[in-house]
Amino acid sequence: MEDTKTKIEKLERENSLLKDILNNIHEGVMVTNKEGDVEFYNKVMGVIEEISPEEMIGRPLLSLYPFSQKYSSTLTVMKTNNPILEMEHTYLSPNGKLINIIYSTLPFIYHQQMEGSIVLFDVLKMGNFLTRSVKMYQKLSNALNTNSHRNGTSFTLDDIITQDSKCRN
Repeated sequence: MEDTKTKIEKLERENSLLKDILNNIHEGVMVTNKEGDVEFYNKVMGVIEEISPEEMIGRPLLSLYPFSQKYSSTLTVMKTNNPILEMEHTYLSPNGKLINIIYSTLPFIYHQQMEGSIVLFDVLKMGNFLTRSVKMYQKLSNALNTNSHRNGTSFTLDDIITQDSKCRN
């Protein structure tokens, strides 16, 4: 059986590995605890928002971002336990930089208790934004240009009126 020291060393190593992974992925990651304080803020988030992780960790979320509890995806997810997936958002970073992102906010559950939330950020670059906009326009255009009409039918009265004299009588 493993002794306590070995278990602690194993957990510390695992913790270090996970932090290295989170600090080197391409997405921004921010974890907020159930009190609403930033508990983890990876290096990519620091690059996105032009602020160091050390300046963010331990600070209350609502003191960092200019939005109310009502509009905070983090607080909404902690209240409902329901994730918010792939939402586009434009916001001001804590240092006033305007940022366009796609984000997902996930509940952090530990031992069946709400412990906070995890927000995953991906910067929405202008090229990506335009591509997504064009695709949305194409979907909308296709939907409007199908053979269906406002009332949901796929034909008109002209489609069922015949020119055949036998049928007309």
